[in-house]
Amino acid sequence: MRGNMLKTSIIAAGALALMAGSSLAADVPVVTKAPPAVGKAPVGGGFAVEYGGWIASDYVFRGTTQSNGGPSAGASFTAVWGNTFYLGIAGAAVDWPTTAAYNLSDPSAEIDFVGGLRFSSGKWSFDVGAIYYYYPKEMFFQSDFWEVYGIAKYALTDQFVVGASINHSPDYLNYGIEGTTGAVSLAWTVPTSYKDLSFFVSGDLGRVWLGDTSSPAGIFVPDYTYWSAGLGWTWKNITLDLRYHDTNLSAAGCQGIWNAVGSPGINGWCGEAYVAKLSFAGSTAN
Repeated sequence: MRGNMLKTSIIAAGALALMAGSSLAADVPVVTKAPPAVGKAPVGGGFAVEYGGWIASDYVFRGTTQSNGGPSAGASFTAVWGNTFYLGIAGAAVDWPTTAAYNLSDPSAEIDFVGGLRFSSGKWSFDVGAIYYYYPKEMFFQSDFWEVYGIAKYALTDQFVVGASINHSPDYLNYGIEGTTGAVSLAWTVPTSYKDLSFFVSGDLGRVWLGDTSSPAGIFVPDYTYWSAGLGWTWKNITLDLRYHDTNLSAAGCQGIWNAVGSPGINGWCGEAYVAKLSFAGSTAN
């Protein structure tokens, strides 16, 4: 099996920004692989460019580190027309091991290209689109692939929002198998007495399914469940997010995902992690 069969299923630029309430995709507090369309929608249905950036103590998505347990950073730019149609690009730093025990391709970064539509009706908001994952300067093979996604959220109150998302790729990581991820989430945001400062609590629960659970070489690659919970503060366009991540993967399951059977050093890559993330968001509309 190619060493990075699942690793990009657990990479997402701006995933924590979603939970923090920025308008990544449809401003839904759920994990999705889509670059952040940050800031507010352009007033009056015009054109705007939304932008954002982040630094984090670890790059974790769907329960697994993508930066070898170390710091990472990313940025994004999204063009929005008529409050609805958007095209964007996002990049994130990754650190995949290249030793013989892992046989990963070690790209220089993850670059995501995305396009979609976001719209709302009453208390409902929706986002549908497609995303292409590009991994430049890979050493051994090319992992680029594309995926479609759908996101929905419902505002129970002005402060409490629940959401759900589904992502699907017909050819996961250019490996000839299907991959599907579903997630549900919630976010509670409370303004504080200090001007422009708000406090939030959020969490998500997701499941990754594969079209095939074993490689031609017989290495078992399991479906798995992941979850996260955290809290944070937003002041103007700056957000500090503190989050806990974990999965139900065993040591053998984690090794299977990373094609590192017999390499105990990778066991901690799919276990509990505590991540601090600082991000900012802005838009030419405001």
